[in-house]
Amino acid sequence: MGYYLDFVTSARSDPCTNGIWRIIGPTEPGPQKYGTGGEIALWISRDGGVTWQKEKQITRNSPFNHAYARRPVWSSFKEKNVKTFGMTINLKDDSRLIEKYKEYHQNVWQETESALKTVGITSMKIFLLGRRMFMYMETVDSFVPERDFPKYLEQHPRCQEWDDLMRTFQEKVPEAQEDEWWAIMEQVYDLK
Repeated sequence: MGYYLDFVTSARSDPCTNGIWRIIGPTEPGPQKYGTGGEIALWISRDGGVTWQKEKQITRNSPFNHAYARRPVWSSFKEKNVKTFGMTINLKDDSRLIEKYKEYHQNVWQETESALKTVGITSMKIFLLGRRMFMYMETVDSFVPERDFPKYLEQHPRCQEWDDLMRTFQEKVPEAQEDEWWAIMEQVYDLK
């Protein structure tokens, strides 16, 4: 039993989207009746780990039991359930403001990060070249920027405060649509 608790512990420490916990582990019968492990399955909990439901069996007809789920199994599964976005914006042409913006992003307010995860953003990275910024985001499949970014601002008063503050450093790129602040970029290549 202690072996499976390791999976529960790691699931609780991973960032979860929309309150759904996921565990991938060798929970299904395998070809070796008396060995440890078995076939790999994905389990989900929508109530904080009180009850679990098998979502999908990942491996079948393996020659040997799987003792644990290795990272590549999770990575290949995860890629099928993630949306990616590239977005861009400029910082104002003032080196002092740019440095201040970078300082703020060394200590992003906890309420804003939690709210981003709550609306379905699972990963976000921002890169800077000169004053042009590029943001790379991974989200859950159901994420829609036009619908979910406004929801983020409603999660906590600090979210709107953070957004207002960051806008004092930023300006739209000329290519942005009239209703865009961060302009959504077209993906032109994906290495698989």
